[in-house]
Amino acid sequence: MVWTRCFMRTAFIFLVTMTAPTYESAAEIRVEWTQLTAAQPMGRVNALESDGHRLYAGTWNGVYISHDDGYTWGSTEVKHTCTSIAIHQDIVYAGTHGDGVVRSDNLGETWKPINNGLPRYEEVDQYGRIEQILVTGSGSVITVTSLGTYRSTDRGETWHGVIDDWIVRQDAWGAPDLPIARSILSMTEFDGYLWGEADGGMFRSRDNGRTWASVSRFGHHPAHDWAAFNDQLYVAGGRGFARWNEEGLPFAWDYRIAGLPSDSDGYLEYAPSLTSLAVNRGRLFAGLYDHGVYMFDARSDTWIPAGLQWLTVSALVSHRSELYAATYALHERRAGTVHTPQGIYRAAIRSVLPHDKAIATWGAIKRQ
Repeated sequence: MVWTRCFMRTAFIFLVTMTAPTYESAAEIRVEWTQLTAAQPMGRVNALESDGHRLYAGTWNGVYISHDDGYTWGSTEVKHTCTSIAIHQDIVYAGTHGDGVVRSDNLGETWKPINNGLPRYEEVDQYGRIEQILVTGSGSVITVTSLGTYRSTDRGETWHGVIDDWIVRQDAWGAPDLPIARSILSMTEFDGYLWGEADGGMFRSRDNGRTWASVSRFGHHPAHDWAAFNDQLYVAGGRGFARWNEEGLPFAWDYRIAGLPSDSDGYLEYAPSLTSLAVNRGRLFAGLYDHGVYMFDARSDTWIPAGLQWLTVSALVSHRSELYAATYALHERRAGTVHTPQGIYRAAIRSVLPHDKAIATWGAIKRQ
């Protein structure tokens, strides 16, 4: 009987040990890289977007499209520097530096300028730089430009400046109303709100811009990119990363920078600049300035290196089941003369459960 009880106890302990979930640590995350090519005939990439079938790259030399998951790229009619891309159903919008906005109604085959109502720099006869294009759930198209923010309800055929409309009404201590549209830096839509970061702080609107309310400022100004992940809003900025916490009002940003590398100006150390965010296979990834790609572990609120650590990532996008990163090199690799070639990279990341290890394989994508 004693032997039987000992055997059953040992078997139970073994069974519990074998079936208990295991969790990966940062040291167990493995990334394997495969270089396909270092060629970059399309120039530096400013924006990457996907419609689920094609990839679109906004570059210094115009807009390029790939029909084969990034292996080859074809040029389009758009030859001006492209700064932003937005896709809504079968319509593709591209913002440029100096030439306004163009639209394609046939998935990039042909393009037309749509600048009626957009402002220009009179002294140089150019449109303002298009910083961002956002298509809202109501179908409105919003362009954030270097000369203010404009909205269209007819797919960009006509634009209306919202400089006089988007005002935060101040009701405390007789403070004057605060116009925000001229100074907006970036926008997103989340949880039924329009969100905008401006020089004056962070604001959101429940009624598509008719009225705005001030919320706590994102301290790592400016906001470079936004992402919705696990039903929460995340923002990446010039000096870090944060998650919106509605219960934390009036100071509602939870800053999550553990695991990220630190930068230094020679005197102080601070969080690095995050340039872009993307969600792929249930994971949140960030592109960093001069530090490659990092993955966010939401369970531990910790960042884990995910490769390309010697490159600046200008854009991230999830396409089909894979993650794509547009990169460029600032300088030679610190450890020697060999450095990771710049270009567009692709990571095949298998679907991960909370107890799985995340493995990514990256390969540079050929450009033609």
